Amino acid sequence: MTSISDMLENPPRKEPVRKSPPGWEPGYSYDTESGTGEVTTGPLPVEPDAGVWAELIRDWGLDPARQQIVPGSVQVRGWDANVGGGQIERLRYYRARIVDRTVQTADVDELVRIAGKRKPLTPRKPATDTLEADFVVSMNDWQIGKAGPDGSSEETVDGLTDAFAAARTRLRAIERTEGRPERVVLANTGDLIEGITGHYASQERTVDLGLRDQMRIARRLIFGLIDDFTRDGYPVLVTAVACNHGEVRGGGNRSITTPDDNLSLAIIEGVDEACSANPDRYEGVEFAYARDGLTLVIEASGVNVGMTHGHQMRGSANAAGTAVAAKWWEGQIMGTQPIANADMLMTAHRHYLEVSEMTGRTIIQAPAFDGGSFWYTSATGRNSPRGLLTLTVGRAHERGWGNLDVH
Repeated sequence: MTSISDMLENPPRKEPVRKSPPGWEPGYSYDTESGTGEVTTGPLPVEPDAGVWAELIRDWGLDPARQQIVPGSVQVRGWDANVGGGQIERLRYYRARIVDRTVQTADVDELVRIAGKRKPLTPRKPATDTLEADFVVSMNDWQIGKAGPDGSSEETVDGLTDAFAAARTRLRAIERTEGRPERVVLANTGDLIEGITGHYASQERTVDLGLRDQMRIARRLIFGLIDDFTRDGYPVLVTAVACNHGEVRGGGNRSITTPDDNLSLAIIEGVDEACSANPDRYEGVEFAYARDGLTLVIEASGVNVGMTHGHQMRGSANAAGTAVAAKWWEGQIMGTQPIANADMLMTAHRHYLEVSEMTGRTIIQAPAFDGGSFWYTSATGRNSPRGLLTLTVGRAHERGWGNLDVH
């Protein structure tokens, strides 16, 4: 039995009192009529991931199958609390908006407005010299509709419009120093949209746009590029290949239709039909599709350029992307497939920039411009900066390509 003297000598330890900062008391609010609300956590040691948020939603009496955290809405508040004994502890509280899964979280009209905005360029003196090369803009892995650790769809669209303006400025610099390229190639190598479900675990929890609106915004972005470059007097070629996020998927997270039944091709077809309806305005715009497979070869000022998304290539996630592409390409050459005749290969899918000439032919893997992948970074610890890749391709360059830049 503990005596009074023992208690005086060894008083019971008091647990530190962690008072929440004003306005950040743990709790939730939810309006069933609008299907929206807000949840605030107590002090947590690390930022909650999707699984923790699901448990928090469930703990407050809601259903994670019906309600979700709005991507990109998480706020954090740091609070230094005196926990006794002269000890100060840094506490972190998190707040996020919650929404019914039937409620779309992105403002589509605002995104369309952003996609169509123009940043005026200073008037230029037309280039008199001609550069025997095409100016190529790699359109890949935008994954419109995805809200990740690097931002929501709104931030992706806003960043893309800035990158488009930077690409036009880069083109003008090439005109001044080397001459005017013969054509602009908008090289769509896939995954312009995120899709809704079936590509990775809990994908639907990181989507802030429906499928129809994802496609609408992607088309608007492409139209913006076409308008800009045709206004600058350039003929334009728009390409399209099939990709994994464009697949029509069913049970088992597998594609249930043919390779050419792909939303990447459908997006470009919509742009193609609109341009065809206005031939006077878009007379110089052409389109090229990989209709019966996953590859396409175009001729760019004397250089044959192969294009494919890259999801069909088999190799370890830790292997260099261009090494995996080289092995796949060697098989295509041995099998005398159409892409065997390409002088260089443009791929995407792996989300980081890599260039290789180790095979004697050039392989360029373009970076992504999506909102980042929480799941990939959590699994591998890796991340890479997003960007829009541009370069010139043609006989003007000893290597067949030059002026590679990322915006």
